[in-house]
Amino acid sequence: AILRTLHQEILTRSGAATLVDTSKKAVDLLLVSRASSTAAVHMVRSPYGVAASESDSAKHLNVPPVDRPPSKKAARSALEWVAANQLARLASRRISGPTLQMTYESLVNHPARELDRIAIMLDAEPYPWELRGREFNMPALHLVNGNPCRARSGWQELHLPDSRGALSAVDIWSVRSVVAFGNFGHYQSPPARRVELTAHSLPAPSHELGAHTP
Repeated sequence: AILRTLHQEILTRSGAATLVDTSKKAVDLLLVSRASSTAAVHMVRSPYGVAASESDSAKHLNVPPVDRPPSKKAARSALEWVAANQLARLASRRISGPTLQMTYESLVNHPARELDRIAIMLDAEPYPWELRGREFNMPALHLVNGNPCRARSGWQELHLPDSRGALSAVDIWSVRSVVAFGNFGHYQSPPARRVELTAHSLPAPSHELGAHTP
């Protein structure tokens, strides 16, 4: 009841028709689904990209030590990747609304196409997304809380982080071996090194669930 009241108050005060919850845990999806009419987007990032990001100890040097996430070995990162995505898949089957799975890489490479898939799932009106080379025009939104980068709007440069160069051959073998239990649409080998598009402001963490409240 408290969560349902909070959702309605956010929608009323913001004037929005849709509330997006970018929680990363499956249990959050189950809680949200009990409070509101919910649809889920299961966002899956390459396990190699996740392992490279979580093993980078220099990534959070500007963050106070008490708030700094610990760096992880590639094997542990891959195990948690499989577990988190399995739980997300199970949770998405327990809600009454529609669900959609997509990869982080496909969203960054084809933002308009993938966002249209979400709109179709929600029976929403199409939006005139704007692309300009490697830049994507982010619509303004109302952010209640979270990483400040998610509040950015306007033209944002997109590019994929290059994960292969940050992992050793042993790390790559470790990730490949672990994710063999469930790769969720990702190939067993890491992506080739290339310059791509990256999402500074798209809501695409390692394993993310989006909740829609009409």
